[in-house]
Amino acid sequence: FLLDISLFTAFYYLSGQIIMSTYVARLVSGSLNFYFNKHAVFHSLDQRRYLRESFGYIALAILIATLSGIAVNWLTTATAWPAPLVKILVDTQLFILSFFVQRFLIFNPK
Repeated sequence: FLLDISLFTAFYYLSGQIIMSTYVARLVSGSLNFYFNKHAVFHSLDQRRYLRESFGYIALAILIATLSGIAVNWLTTATAWPAPLVKILVDTQLFILSFFVQRFLIFNPK
């Protein structure tokens, strides 16, 4: 979460583009997050499930990044709040959603 926010903030201040910064940050942080979540958070050690889990995680990451980018873009325009602050507020909610999808759908051992 912190890596994604930090990367977003850096890319946003360099480019001024919310959507692009969201996708670039998620691309970089997503690879590390997948490995960490798979092994450390959900203890999914079965390598036979790697392909299914990785495709599910990629689909979820694209969906979450898209929702985040749209919401941050809209709320930043509507409120004139700084994009990094809005990103933290939006992504906190999306983090909770993402956790449960990963727990019950992506890394579920059943």
